[in-house]
Amino acid sequence: MEAFRRMIQSTLGRVFLALVLVVFVLFAFGTQFLTPPGAQGELAMVNDRRVMSQEVDQARERQIARYAGQIDRKTLEGLIKREDVLDGLIREIATQDAARAAGVIVPPALLQKTIMEIPDFQDEAGKFSPSLFQQLVTRNGFANTSAFGDYVENRLLAQQVAGALSDSAFATRQDLELLTRMGEQRRDVVWATFSPAQYLAGVSVPDAEVKARYESNASGYMSEEQFAIEYVELNLADYAADQPVDEAEVRAKYDEMVNQAKGNAERRIAHILIGTGSSRDEAAAKARADEVIAKLAAGESFAKLAATYSDDPGSKEQGGDLGFIGKGVLEASLDQVAFSQPVNNVSAPVKGADGLHLLKVLEIRDVEVPAFAAARAGIVSSLAKDKARADFDAKVAELGTLAYESDNLQDPASKLGLQVRKSGLFGRNGGPGLLANPKIMEEVTSDEVLLDGRNSTVITPAEGQAVVLRVAEHRVPARRSFDEVAGEIRNELILEKASAAAADKAAQFRKLVDGGQAPDAAATQLGVAVQRATSVARADQQVPREVVQGAFAVKRPAQGGAATGLVDMNSGGKAVVIVSNVVDGNLLSATPDRIASDRGQLAGQFGNRDMAAWIEHAVAEADVVRLDAAKSADGIDGWLGKLREAVGMN
Repeated sequence: MEAFRRMIQSTLGRVFLALVLVVFVLFAFGTQFLTPPGAQGELAMVNDRRVMSQEVDQARERQIARYAGQIDRKTLEGLIKREDVLDGLIREIATQDAARAAGVIVPPALLQKTIMEIPDFQDEAGKFSPSLFQQLVTRNGFANTSAFGDYVENRLLAQQVAGALSDSAFATRQDLELLTRMGEQRRDVVWATFSPAQYLAGVSVPDAEVKARYESNASGYMSEEQFAIEYVELNLADYAADQPVDEAEVRAKYDEMVNQAKGNAERRIAHILIGTGSSRDEAAAKARADEVIAKLAAGESFAKLAATYSDDPGSKEQGGDLGFIGKGVLEASLDQVAFSQPVNNVSAPVKGADGLHLLKVLEIRDVEVPAFAAARAGIVSSLAKDKARADFDAKVAELGTLAYESDNLQDPASKLGLQVRKSGLFGRNGGPGLLANPKIMEEVTSDEVLLDGRNSTVITPAEGQAVVLRVAEHRVPARRSFDEVAGEIRNELILEKASAAAADKAAQFRKLVDGGQAPDAAATQLGVAVQRATSVARADQQVPREVVQGAFAVKRPAQGGAATGLVDMNSGGKAVVIVSNVVDGNLLSATPDRIASDRGQLAGQFGNRDMAAWIEHAVAEADVVRLDAAKSADGIDGWLGKLREAVGMN
């Protein structure tokens, strides 16, 4: 012991002890000390609430799915950025926290009613369907029905805030008069359009000019970056195809599904809510609930007691009847009791978010279960996949190890009996089939795969599918030859010159009109036509949209005079607008009902403005920290440095 004491007092001993301490810390607290901020998938912290990478991906996927039938997926993925989705989630959390801090709440009864009235969750008879509810919720990117309930609750919270701001907003008659004067103003408009197409015939581009454009644009006229990959693929379905499934197993699984479906059968629930809050504490609520229980025991009607005692305004007049409810709709404590007691039984008081509930099951709706013959094929497939899962997962793990240890794909493929496939060339927007999956493109363009030439990690484009790839060919953007692009450059220069000619003619026309020449005479002189429209309103659809917008952007002319403006046309070219005879809108002919309606709409717009300002304030007041593991100031080296400093190794 004395020898050990002398050793640890020496320099070598202190180094040895420090190393032992480092090893101990690494094993005991490694994930706490060595994981830099953001490395566990957190992208932001909002008032101590973590925003996870998976959460952002799910929210983005829901937004993409919302428009999937109208716009192709690649376009949507380009439009809906992860950064924008993250910003939206940060705003949502900040405003939700601000709303709750201001005392805004969503009653459970309102949440339940809102979910049950969503048409997508209703069957052909218009009744809420628990099975549809569960299927659609998970299909749309929610982890479970509880997560969807949180989503709806937050939307209702935002609606209540918006409603409160809208209700408090108002518009005076003077506000409406000003809006009407400007909004319903009408103008007489004359315009002439100068299109590049009108001047193409007069444009010539010498070969030397084409060559000069090519030479002066060193970074232009580049080819598209392209990739081709080699890949191997594992599919769970291939392993499941060889799995025998016993008929008894199929029957047992079917019986289990039937029992589960019956356990989830919709129940018609009634409740009496004894609310808690500023006016009643839990002890007082318990005493009031006991009073109700005593009256029930004496034979009084549950429905009548609900009308007298319940604090739920949405159901008390219906005897506490909440209608048919599927499992997972109520909050967890209520759900557990409601779906575990028999018909006509009244529960003991159950604590919920808003007070104590007495629950009664009025009726259990029969569940329609598909016949065994109809369900059999799906059950066989599911059981086969379950049996194959362990083998599949083991092969996926083996593929990952082999791919990591190899500098090619042929060796892993040979050992696992797989075929190495090769894709055609594709760009950064992906390609057909497997190449359209964003996970594939993320790996293809990663530094390890693209620059270092390594095999990828195991990618899971879909459930039951595993892929490892490597880049077989990478064509970097390169400058195309002059002969290849000469035609493009010539057309480019022709259009530029024609556009310049159109702009020059438009400027000449405007100068002539501003100098006092009549529009028709100026148009004749320049070889163009003029068009006219009287009493043009801001919403006029008979006049080109750009002309209308340009006409109302022109400064109001003096009485009896005219004013001109220059407009960029969406189709290319210019238009000159000439505005005269401006007539303001007024309320002289408006009925009282119309004035009241218009003031209400204007107040709604003011409310929206107030809501936007409120959101901006909530975000500004929130404690928002964005995290990025890849850009962390310390990174893993910084954290290791702190650890070394802590044990005295620096």
